[in-house]
Amino acid sequence: MIHPHVGVRGERATGLRGNVRSEHPWAALTRWSNLADVMSVGRRLGHVRCRNVGRILEIGQIAPDFEARDQNGRTVSLKSFRGRPVVLYFYPKDNTPGCTAEACSFRDSMTILRDRGVVILGVSVDSEESHRKFAARYALNFTLLSDEEKKIVRAYGVESPFKTARRVTYIVGPDGVIKHVFSRVDTATHALDVLKKLEELGLAR
Repeated sequence: MIHPHVGVRGERATGLRGNVRSEHPWAALTRWSNLADVMSVGRRLGHVRCRNVGRILEIGQIAPDFEARDQNGRTVSLKSFRGRPVVLYFYPKDNTPGCTAEACSFRDSMTILRDRGVVILGVSVDSEESHRKFAARYALNFTLLSDEEKKIVRAYGVESPFKTARRVTYIVGPDGVIKHVFSRVDTATHALDVLKKLEELGLAR
């Protein structure tokens, strides 16, 4: 069962004061989407040093190009979508509650997003096989890219203290320039939040 409110801001304050020491790092990572919260959890678990965390790219920067394989073994490059708006969303791990809610949010909004000419690319450090199973299990109807070597994650400054991707979404314009950055994400409503921002930016036709 998907818990739509996992990772929503309202849970964090109580979670940080609760049984954080008894949680596995994966559980902590998927419950908090904000970097400050992840860092706090990591320090309590004794795994985190701030210097290991990259800097998120900013609006106005050119989105770094990349090539990666998707859940079907096909090679995908960012430059191949030039001329269309791209939603590049990074997430920590397949089949975890927050990441599942976020993926299903995009799945349920894909018809309208495609009709508006928007490309959705999900990226994590999971393997192609993990992505394939994740997509099949939840009938995901968009591209998931495998970044096991963390080249894309590092290029976009979103490597987490746990060596996964942080939950960050970039909106890349048709010209290849970053138009917006979501560093705080409500996993249950993220697709609708992204669509609203695309409309505000005049990128959803």
